[in-house]
Amino acid sequence: MKVRKVKKIKRTSPIKRTGSFLKQVFLNLKKETIDGASLPDNREEHQKDIRLFVAAISSMALFIVLVIFANAGRLTFQTISRPGFNFFTQQIDDEKIFAQALNIAKNPLPFKWLIAIFVISLFGGFGLSKRLKFATKDVAYGQKGDERFTTEKELEKQYPIIPDHDERGDE
Repeated sequence: MKVRKVKKIKRTSPIKRTGSFLKQVFLNLKKETIDGASLPDNREEHQKDIRLFVAAISSMALFIVLVIFANAGRLTFQTISRPGFNFFTQQIDDEKIFAQALNIAKNPLPFKWLIAIFVISLFGGFGLSKRLKFATKDVAYGQKGDERFTTEKELEKQYPIIPDHDERGDE
């Protein structure tokens, strides 16, 4: 039986690559094609591209969530620290504060806070991508049978035939 080999596509230098970060990640993900049953040679590089993509997406999501909650906390603190506000007799309108926190253009955070939140979200995103396990890990790579089908002789040797008995063998 003839097994076709993996086609390797020549990669261009990073200087020749143009476009946004996401375009580069998607181009790297599409470059591997498997024609036969063998696994790709550059699976570590593929896994790094996926981790980088997951880190970028999770960092952006974490940044948005942290900015909204930091803005809500700042607005809550401003409401509590107003002169004449009694914490025991007056209630804080959480829905109104959260609606104001979502409007970042009207109630912007200080620039230093945004930088700190951005750094925290980068560390959180890259930490999350390191802890996740991806489907590109080395499953059955280099083991016997990863490039061919199992023969009937190997199946018979591995799984012996159990004879059918109509009667009990003890008697």
